Amino acid sequence: MAYTQAQNKATQKYIKENLEEVRFRVKKGERAAVKAEADSSGLSMAQYIIKAINAYAGKQVLTPTDSTDKDE
Repeated sequence: MAYTQAQNKATQKYIKENLEEVRFRVKKGERAAVKAEADSSGLSMAQYIIKAINAYAGKQVLTPTDSTDKDE
């Protein structure tokens, strides 16, 4: 089934109402290193970074979106 315009509109509305974006820059080549670490952990880059922030803080600062992270 193709992704419809209505689905796209609903997705964009959800993002606008429920999510915020955090952006930061890294030196060339470091993005690939983070991606490789995330891949080897079986996580997306976003989830890898969220887990790293929570681990560094020693508490849950950010909410993981992956259902497998809820027990950690």
